[in-house]
Parts: sequence; C-alpha cells; structure tokens
Amino acid sequence: MDIKTYAVLRTIIVILLAAIFSASVAANNYIIPFVVAIAALAVLVTMKKKVQAVMEDERDYFLAGNAARYALSIYCIFGAIASLVLMANRNVNPEFELIGSLVAYSTCGLLILQGLIFKIMKNRNYGSPKDDN
Repeated sequence: MDIKTYAVLRTIIVILLAAIFSASVAANNYIIPFVVAIAALAVLVTMKKKVQAVMEDERDYFLAGNAARYALSIYCIFGAIASLVLMANRNVNPEFELIGSLVAYSTCGLLILQGLIFKIMKNRNYGSPKDDN
C-alpha cells in the first residue's frame, strides 16, 4: 500500500468514526463509540504496517518535540492567567473560583506529568547515543 491510499483510507475511517460517534452519543449509547474506536485503532495500525514507504523520520520527531514544548508552555501561561482572572472575579460569580481552581490544578497536573515523563525518559536515555564500552 502506498501513502496516498493509506491517507484516503484513514480519512474514510475518520469520517465513519465521527458519524458513528455522533449517532451513538445522540442515542445515549456510550459503549458503541468505545468499541468502534478500539476497532478503528486496530485497523489503522494494521494498515500503517502495510505501507511500503517512509512515513516519518528524525525531523518529524524533532518538530513534534518542539510543538509539544510550545503547546505546553502556551497552555501553562494561559492557564495561569485564566485561573488568576477567574479567582480574582469570584465575587462576581462564586462559580468562577471553582473553575479557576480547576484550571490551576489542571495546569499544575500537566506540569507534574511532563516533569515525570521527562525524568523517566532521561533515566532511560531516550534519544542519547549508545556507549561504545
């Protein structure tokens, strides 16, 4: 299978998945989307293994790492500002304090998760050259 065929089939699967998700949620059935998502994931992984071309390289991983770092930084900056503004306006609406706390905790949780994953990856020497000893 070539990359173009894979891209077309992937798009068709995504469209079908979206249609099934929306119909199932509208019918208050939440088990079908879960099962269909697992099946679609299995089909996509199987199809990806059959592609006979290079789909990603080191540059893609480098760009993905930079994109993740920038996304994390932007989310944390806006999350901190949003939580500060919401908590400062708790006198206007008492629910702002709850929402501000939720945003603050999600920002802190994301930073803790990022720190733990970074520490795990650093300890396992991901991305570092192998020693010749």
